[in-house]
Amino acid sequence: MSKEPKSFLTSTGITIKVHGIPQMLLDKIQSSVDRPEPPKYKIVTASGEEIWEPHTLDTLETDEDKKIYNDYLKQLAAVDAIVNERMFRVIAMKGVEVEMPDDNAWVEMQKFLGVRIPDDPLELKYLYVQTEVIGNTDDIMEITELVMQETGVSEEALAEARKSFPGGVQKKPKSPGNGRSRKRQVVE
Repeated sequence: MSKEPKSFLTSTGITIKVHGIPQMLLDKIQSSVDRPEPPKYKIVTASGEEIWEPHTLDTLETDEDKKIYNDYLKQLAAVDAIVNERMFRVIAMKGVEVEMPDDNAWVEMQKFLGVRIPDDPLELKYLYVQTEVIGNTDDIMEITELVMQETGVSEEALAEARKSFPGGVQKKPKSPGNGRSRKRQVVE
């Protein structure tokens, strides 16, 4: 027997249902982009054996080492950005259940604003979730956390993930404008 999905009221006033995502799908997304190899430096042991170890900030000695390591960090950041975008895509498309409007008023407004409207129905739903359902970073954090809870991710892993959000997103975000805390809009 499956449990009823949680409902969440976004800052745009749209109620969504939140579902867990298969863990294997999340794993596949995490491994979908090749991560760069860290630059290495050579250690010569007392016996003369050469061992190559990955650089850390503490092992950078020359300007060339620092440049290579900084290039590596930039490559790593680019990979992380791709993975994060894919994770958001899977959360929005598999973790969020939302009724698309029957009329096309939102599409007409998007066109008026100069937004490219995709022909693909999945891309159209993704655009709707991005631009009409999710109103701010608080929504992104809350939805991500709820989806991960429904997926079965531990509280420790959720706490670690919270640290990765820009600005150290708070567990109970403030509502825009009034300075008061916004309570999580979840219906069990």
